[in-house]
Amino acid sequence: MTLAVNPPGLKASRHLDMATPKAITDDQLFLLIDGHAIVFRAWFAMRDHLITSSGQNTTGASGFMTMLLKTIREQNPTHIAVTFDTKAPTFRKDLFPAYKAQRQEVDPALHEQIPIVKEILAPMGIPVYEYDGFEADDLIGTLSKQASEKGMKTLILTGDADQLQLVDEKTSLLMYTGFGEMRTYDPAGVAERYDGLGPEYIAEIKALEGDSSDNIPGVPGVGKKSARTVLAKLGHFPSLFSNLSEIERIEGLRGAKRAMNLLDEHRETAAEALVLTTIVRDVPIDFDAEKSEFGQFDREAVIKVLMNYELRLVANRMPRFESDHLNEMKADNSNIAETSPKGLPASWK
Repeated sequence: MTLAVNPPGLKASRHLDMATPKAITDDQLFLLIDGHAIVFRAWFAMRDHLITSSGQNTTGASGFMTMLLKTIREQNPTHIAVTFDTKAPTFRKDLFPAYKAQRQEVDPALHEQIPIVKEILAPMGIPVYEYDGFEADDLIGTLSKQASEKGMKTLILTGDADQLQLVDEKTSLLMYTGFGEMRTYDPAGVAERYDGLGPEYIAEIKALEGDSSDNIPGVPGVGKKSARTVLAKLGHFPSLFSNLSEIERIEGLRGAKRAMNLLDEHRETAAEALVLTTIVRDVPIDFDAEKSEFGQFDREAVIKVLMNYELRLVANRMPRFESDHLNEMKADNSNIAETSPKGLPASWK
């Protein structure tokens, strides 16, 4: 794997220079949503697509909103923000042109879901973050770090296991893993999934093992067991690659000498892969707690947008507010006919 030496400059599509005037305490929960991941999950999870009377597909937008409202109802966040990828090449693509190159083109109607979702989020007062040159993962990494530094707890909603590296004592991750299935990860849950290795090792695990979903090859010949064993015994990359001779002394590791030689031969490959697998946490954006505070909004304006796209079921589930906070989710059935899309996972309802 060869990385370009001088990646092109990065152009911002949205740079938010914001201050946070209000004090934040750890009883506040910041729901941070991986917009593309959730739209894609929703799109492929529903058996029957939703088509408006004018022929517009709204499947992904409907599924996204269903998952959003379900999460709001169950988690009761005080703050919400959504991140999206942009169409601009990312620094990872500039460094390694084969990055995600194996992915096939998706239905153009799937990409059309993103503007619909943004149109719905606007009257809900939920800010959207995007930044050319970076992926939504990097924005999530940056925003969750900033929220944590301000004393706030963060819940990341995604379907992307790469973001498990962001989990810590103040940041948990709610991952949709299948057809409406979900699991919440804390540091202990991540360690359980990765054979005792915590979130801080995820990027290195993927750099050694490779990541087929992103077309990252990893170190040839070093499999899952070997990669995780050497990391567990010898630590992070600086320590691991400074002590490769110790691999032969690891009890129970089959092919230890071969693994040692492969890691020595491909240490540059591993270092380059680590750049790709590590989520950036200092994208030049700013978390605005005041603007992301979720509470009162113009419910009728939101319903108007939803009805323009004939999303009646979602409109029925829009929350009402009492006082300044969301106390419960209520359905407004007045003048709205109830329709349920076929194939929607029961756990999303």
